[in-house]
Amino acid sequence: MAEDKLIRGVRHIRPEKLVPLWLTLAVQTFVKIQHILDNGMDRGLTGLEEETQRIESMVKQNLEFHKICASSTGQLMMMEASGTYNTARTPE
Repeated sequence: MAEDKLIRGVRHIRPEKLVPLWLTLAVQTFVKIQHILDNGMDRGLTGLEEETQRIESMVKQNLEFHKICASSTGQLMMMEASGTYNTARTPE
């Protein structure tokens, strides 16, 4: 299990039951953050999931676009090779 300084501090409270000042401040800060976030603790994960879905959709659209372009370019190249499509400009 991962152990941060807050947990380590709680685990190592002196046998005299004296709590260091830094640990008191750290616990107060932790509790306030928990209270402020309340039920919003999962907002970060939810935002990440939404952004991932948006990026995935954009990548799929981009790949589809390039497939269409490649298909069109391939057809154009085949038409040029067969002589059914002339890319040379005619003089006006």
